[in-house]
Amino acid sequence: MEIAGTEIYILGLPWDGTSVAAIVAAAVGIATLIISARQTKSGRKDAARSLDFQMSAEQRSQFQTAISSATKQALSADARERNIGLTLLGSMLTDPWATKADKELIAAVGEILE
Repeated sequence: MEIAGTEIYILGLPWDGTSVAAIVAAAVGIATLIISARQTKSGRKDAARSLDFQMSAEQRSQFQTAISSATKQALSADARERNIGLTLLGSMLTDPWATKADKELIAAVGEILE
């Protein structure tokens, strides 16, 4: 590396302040792209987790509505409706959305009707 006047020569090529600034700007730009890509990937994972939670809450709400409807059918005076309600409630015992409290409620309804 030679210094002659205000120019710097590296590998026989002249490097002035503009060249060095361009290289530094390019390095900062590349680093920014890499960091941004990592944050975007992380953000997508967080968004996917959030969407899964929202879908779970929606599905859980729908399951609660289904339990309520099946319970009303099971308590119907009409024997056919009662059988449909009991069958639905029985199938809900194995549903992945059924909590311990749901299963206890379904069992209690079954005991009342038996």
